[in-house]
Amino acid sequence: VPGVTTTMMIAFGENDVKNVEDLADCATDDLVGWVERKKEKDAEPVRHAGILDGFDLSREDAENLIMSARVKAGWIDAADLLPPEPEEDEAVEGSEDGESSASPDETDVAKAAGADTPEETVAEASDALDAEPAAGQS
Repeated sequence: VPGVTTTMMIAFGENDVKNVEDLADCATDDLVGWVERKKEKDAEPVRHAGILDGFDLSREDAENLIMSARVKAGWIDAADLLPPEPEEDEAVEGSEDGESSASPDETDVAKAAGADTPEETVAEASDALDAEPAAGQS
């Protein structure tokens, strides 16, 4: 599975994650840990360690490892992980307060395109379209 290092494999083995299907069966909390909050008013929260505690691994990285294992195990198709294509009637609009209304997927696409925000990507595409002469015009 891409992203799994030798030391991670050792940690997996010590925690009975012996093959790709075992990793695919994990939840994100199994890898990065979780905090349990008690119902009692004065009780301290309890931190439960994950299999990969001590590794510099974000929740998103752990989710990606698990999803990659699920693809490799044949549980899901890699195409299922791609974001759905936007419908034609959806307009890209920024919110009035100046904050981006883009989804995390749109933000990832914008970063991959070299833009800081999805709005920049849209603006660049719009500028490129405006610069091209219309069909039949010289």
